[in-house]
Amino acid sequence: MLVRGSWSSGWRWAVRTRHQAEHQTKHQTKHQAEYQAEREAAYGWKPGALRRARRRQAVALSATAVLLSGIALAAHTHAAEKDVYVASCRTSVEGSRVTAYCHNPNPGTDRVQLHVECARWWDIDSDSAPVEVGPTAYAELTQRCWKEVREAWISHQPVPDRR
Repeated sequence: MLVRGSWSSGWRWAVRTRHQAEHQTKHQTKHQAEYQAEREAAYGWKPGALRRARRRQAVALSATAVLLSGIALAAHTHAAEKDVYVASCRTSVEGSRVTAYCHNPNPGTDRVQLHVECARWWDIDSDSAPVEVGPTAYAELTQRCWKEVREAWISHQPVPDRR
C-alpha cells in the first residue's frame, strides 16, 4: 500500500503494509475520540459547535452592519429633505458696546439671540431677548458691558412652521 509521507519526510511516498496503515488509523481514531470526549466534558461543546457559532456570529454581524448602514442612510436622507435655514449675522464691537446685524434670506423663520461676555470679573454677562427674524427680514441687536468686551456670539434657533 502506498501512502504519502509526512511533511518532515519531505513529502515523499512511503511504502507501508496494510497492517501498519490499519493500526495507524485505529490509533488516530481512538485518540481523536478521547480528545473530543474530554472537550465535551470540560467545555460542554462539540467539535462542530465552534464553527457553527462563528458562522452565526458572522451572519449576525453582517446583518447588523446592513441594518445600521440603512438607518444611517435613512437619517441622512431625512436630514437632507428637511434643511434648516438660519439667518446670516455679523457682529460689531465698538468699545464696550456690541451690535449684531442679522438678515434672513431664507424661507423659514429664525430666532436669534445675542450673547455678550464681559472681560472684567465684576461685570455682568448679558443675553439679549430672542428676536424672530422672518423670511427676508432684518434685525439689529445691541448689548453692552461696563468696561471691555471679552466675547460676543449669536445663537440661532429655527422656528418650526405653524402649518
